[in-house]
Amino acid sequence: AQAVYKATVFSIYTVTSNILKEWTKSTSSSSNSFPLWIPFVSGFLGGGLNGALFVTPVEYIRNQMIVHSSSSLHGGAGPWNILIRQRQSLWKGIEMTVARDSLGCGMFFVTLVYSQRLFMGSSNQEQQRQATTLSSVLSGALAGVAFWVVALPLDTIKTWVQRERGASANQALTQSLRTFGTVGTMQRVLQGWQMALGRGIPSHRRHL
Repeated sequence: AQAVYKATVFSIYTVTSNILKEWTKSTSSSSNSFPLWIPFVSGFLGGGLNGALFVTPVEYIRNQMIVHSSSSLHGGAGPWNILIRQRQSLWKGIEMTVARDSLGCGMFFVTLVYSQRLFMGSSNQEQQRQATTLSSVLSGALAGVAFWVVALPLDTIKTWVQRERGASANQALTQSLRTFGTVGTMQRVLQGWQMALGRGIPSHRRHL
């Protein structure tokens, strides 16, 4: 799943950003580097399409397996059983998944590009070569943090929606959003932020 996820996001990002870069070159006489809205829009599209096509059903199956973990020990809800028996619910929570991945990937790529420019601002080619490895590590780490700062609250709501049993997608989404009016909601929404950021720093740096 992760291989498909990364391949889809980065492929859509590359194609979209190349198209937008060519378009900005044809409409602008400036020879400066491309504007930062290009990586954001390209990442936004890549994350959103990937979330709609692949991530939503995969994460729905995963969350259902977690919910039914006790019964699965007795031959209960395995991935194929969920896929067959709950196929009409596989895209439950698609709204929050698309929102999370589109905004998250947009922030990831714009942070990545901006930080690379910041860390490699030297005009000296030798200094740039020496800074390449370090700047890649730092840029990837910052981009991973930026992704989860945006994505974590949406990811929590998405999980609530997908784990809501006996409710339609709209009912589950409405019920989850209503919890924002309750005491201690933000603590629940941001619960696990340490692990999310801790995972995001090394995992996103590794893909660069």
